[in-house]
Amino acid sequence: MSNQLKISKEVIELQQLVAPEVNRLIEMRYNILSTISSEQPIGRRNLAFVLDMSERQVRNEIDFFQTQKLVSVERQGVVITDAGNEALIQLKCLLYTYNGLEQLEKELMDRLHLKRVIICPGDMDMNYEVLRFMGRSGAKYVLSVMKL
Repeated sequence: MSNQLKISKEVIELQQLVAPEVNRLIEMRYNILSTISSEQPIGRRNLAFVLDMSERQVRNEIDFFQTQKLVSVERQGVVITDAGNEALIQLKCLLYTYNGLEQLEKELMDRLHLKRVIICPGDMDMNYEVLRFMGRSGAKYVLSVMKL
């Protein structure tokens, strides 16, 4: 992936050893941003309901995202900004590395004797944005193997 963040396994292992809560925080913020992206504009109350979080926690995260200019709060609800969309793509790549999905892909290719396996992070039952990432990843692969 051209947008994929390059993170060494040593850094990830060290981070997981000394600050495992960082990964949970990143996953939570990824889920919030991707839900906003797929459901926008979405009100804070609905967002809290969809994510099974308290309204106060959602409000705090939305305030953080606003400060970072990743979302905008409008009259109709919360919407993601262009910077938020870019951050969402990078977070997907980061979680891909954090969760060891590359290794899982290799294991599946070996066990099932496949040429290529693509795994996308997330739970599509909880977040429709995962379907868009799956489609984008599949399309990217098809384009890479097509002979034009």
